[in-house]
Amino acid sequence: MVLELLDTGVLAWLQLPPRRGRPNAGVVVDADGVTLVDALMTPDQYEPLATAVEELGMPIRRLVLTGSGVEQAGGTGRFKLAAIYGSRQASVVSAVVMRDQSSSSNLPERRRSACTFAPIAI
Repeated sequence: MVLELLDTGVLAWLQLPPRRGRPNAGVVVDADGVTLVDALMTPDQYEPLATAVEELGMPIRRLVLTGSGVEQAGGTGRFKLAAIYGSRQASVVSAVVMRDQSSSSNLPERRRSACTFAPIAI
């Protein structure tokens, strides 16, 4: 899989063929860094995405979660330094994912808690 350019600064990560358990993600490149739309589900999905986004050479500043399910939020812990945006429920799910993934991590506490959550009113 590769990031597909949709328009200037807008890319898509499409898992084909589409079906449940194979979520897609989006990437928006801004002057200050990258906004990632959805964190995918499992390491074999979010690690290649993270590598492709990191190869853009810009920091991942924001993560927007379009839902609170594992298909959208499962990889949240991989993007520890991004500010996370989503519904209140998505923010709670992300906090649990981050906690569970960080508890087995050797990262210093300040790195594990660097993420901020910003619920979006809908």
